[in-house]
Amino acid sequence: MLSILFVLTIIFIFLEIFGYRKYIKSSSYITNLFSPHHFCHYILNKDYSNNKIQIDNNNFRNYDLKQDKSQSLYLSGDCNFFEHHHTTQNTLGYMIEKKGNIKVFNPSCPHYSISHQLNRFIFDLKKNIKPKYLVFSSSVNDSLALLNNNKNFMADYGNFYKPTSALKFPKIKHFYIRYLFFYFSHKYKNTLESFEKELVRKSRWEELNFENYDKMEKNFNKTNVLDILKIIKFLCDEKKIKLIFCTFASKKKEMLKYEHRKQTLKYITSINKIFREFSKKNNIPLIDFENIFEEKEDLMLNKWDYTIAGNNLRCNEILKSLIT
Repeated sequence: MLSILFVLTIIFIFLEIFGYRKYIKSSSYITNLFSPHHFCHYILNKDYSNNKIQIDNNNFRNYDLKQDKSQSLYLSGDCNFFEHHHTTQNTLGYMIEKKGNIKVFNPSCPHYSISHQLNRFIFDLKKNIKPKYLVFSSSVNDSLALLNNNKNFMADYGNFYKPTSALKFPKIKHFYIRYLFFYFSHKYKNTLESFEKELVRKSRWEELNFENYDKMEKNFNKTNVLDILKIIKFLCDEKKIKLIFCTFASKKKEMLKYEHRKQTLKYITSINKIFREFSKKNNIPLIDFENIFEEKEDLMLNKWDYTIAGNNLRCNEILKSLIT
């Protein structure tokens, strides 16, 4: 009897460990990092924590260097400013705090377009968060919104990525063996297959054709981008916040591999050009990451994420811009 109990206990422990490892790689676990928001698209979930990421009460990534900060910097960008693929010590925000002795607010989330960034900045201003500097970056998502939207929808950024609150993934804190039953069930298979469909209205890559690209061209509107830059400038002028713009860098040899990536790159380049022209016309400092990394693609992990050395270079460029 005792031997049977021992064997069952060992099996349970094994399944519990196996279930936990499956769970932490699941969409259920990953999406717990983000909370859908009706105005900001997503904010970071302050109740989420693991050994890589800590979130503070303002829904910012917390670097917790415990230094006295007389200045503050707001990093407004897409996931390449948030960097959930890096441990805290290797992120751009941590490096800036450590080298510059400056408090970094990092409100970025995956899939933030410049429209989402603007909304999030207003959201934080209304919470009386007033940084000394704002680094506002162009984003690949303004291009992806044009491409990923199904050709029957207009690219208004509201129909790009949808909140995950309606998705019925289990949230499990203990007894991960329960997740295995879900994982191997028919219900989970169906949920996985419908996850992208429910989260994003888009055409599959293999289904993209000239009609999609023609729709992208019709949807792309330079005035929309310019309007956002004007609003950001107005807000910074009113709040006496020093504004710094960044262009978005991508690894060209990766972006030129497939037709849909070429189309994405086309509009990234166009948006970056708008940032340059607006910066020059309005005498706003610009960090031209697109040009900086054109000859340093070895410092990029993939088509638009960075190595530790790449982050170190970005950190130095941003700190340099704060004193010019």
